[in-house]
Amino acid sequence: MRTVHKFPFVVEDEVKIEMPIGAKILKVEEQDGSPCMWALVDTKRMKHTRTFRVFGTGHPVEMVKHHIGTFLSKGGDRVWHVFE
Repeated sequence: MRTVHKFPFVVEDEVKIEMPIGAKILKVEEQDGSPCMWALVDTKRMKHTRTFRVFGTGHPVEMVKHHIGTFLSKGGDRVWHVFE
């Protein structure tokens, strides 16, 4: 079954999230003070771990494939960019 799932995470240089194979990331945003990723997933598929990198605005960006999303935290005081 295909459905949208939320994947909360902690802002660190490297974030590992287990999700079904083929999950499509739809959005990255802070909800109730915690960063979250929403993805369209097929719940019947096997899970695997995906690795994401999180960079603050102005920080060097290295070892990334593509941009997943940008989100604000601390009431907009911090801007984070998520790459895979």
